[in-house]
Amino acid sequence: SQSVSQKSYIYSECILFEKDLTLEQIVRDCFFQDPVLSYAQLQERLPYIPLEKIKWVLQKYPEYIHVSTGVYTHREMIKFSSQERDANLDRIAKEIRDYDYFSIANLDVSESLEWNPHLSEMALRQYFYQEYAAEWYKKSGNILTNKGKSLSGYEVCRNFCRRHDELTYQELMDFEEGIYGPKSNLILSTALEVMLRVDANRFVSVSSIEFNIEEADRAIEQFMGGADVIPLQDVTNFASFPFMDGFPWNLLLLESYCRLVSTKFAFFCRSATCQCVGAIVRRSAGFTSLTEVLAYAAEDSLTELNMKIIGDYLIEKHFICRRANFVEEIVKAAQVLRAEKEMRE
Repeated sequence: SQSVSQKSYIYSECILFEKDLTLEQIVRDCFFQDPVLSYAQLQERLPYIPLEKIKWVLQKYPEYIHVSTGVYTHREMIKFSSQERDANLDRIAKEIRDYDYFSIANLDVSESLEWNPHLSEMALRQYFYQEYAAEWYKKSGNILTNKGKSLSGYEVCRNFCRRHDELTYQELMDFEEGIYGPKSNLILSTALEVMLRVDANRFVSVSSIEFNIEEADRAIEQFMGGADVIPLQDVTNFASFPFMDGFPWNLLLLESYCRLVSTKFAFFCRSATCQCVGAIVRRSAGFTSLTEVLAYAAEDSLTELNMKIIGDYLIEKHFICRRANFVEEIVKAAQVLRAEKEMRE
């Protein structure tokens, strides 16, 4: 590297050795020596420029491609297969025409990856978008849409689920991670809104199962005992439920049935990640929120209405899987119900 003792131009943010040079040009030149550089390597090559200024250049200019955490390359260092380029552009156009979106996680970059062994698939996909697709498509996360068209994450997940007659739990997780990263759980809650969960690992379209709704609702009624709300886990056996070839009854399927099929019963829960936890509710009762449902259940079953007693009760009965701040709302709503009941009496 050059010495600061040479003729230099000192600015508030850095030191330059040629008056007409820019920060971007200096950083770019480093990549013509090494195609992939980390923050630490760039700082070593440019000791007279603050690291924050180097980071600013890398993040501001789209020609710098993010390879991994704190590691970048310059787009002029990348070789991309023209065959893959054309095939990917055709695929994007078709999927956006058919489904309104495309996930760049589905780009095929296998040949280009062989040409650029120092890069990751993620970096090559980012390069492809910036170099070949940004002119026509808007990118949000890993989702591409036509410019001027906006899709929410919920719509993307819903479209994905509706495109399939059957999906496994892992396929749902892989799809979501490819778009939003791990642990979002948006795909699971969305899948439960449009598909039937027939066991812990499998989801099918509603049209995949032909229910005898009248008999199934009659079987549920036996467990309701005239109540408007019961915990899902109060259904302890399925001997009275109608037989369905290939789809044995279980609590997960019962939950989906109440959500999407039953004419008499609905299902309320707080989290899609807590399996077999929640409430079966009589539709005619007119509940519109989980708070209303749980307040009704607590007021109807408990003598004393306070945070600890109601929280313990809801967990013990498997209405919820863990204590949370929203229990305070349930306590207040249950107390209102109790006061109204006492006034009527």
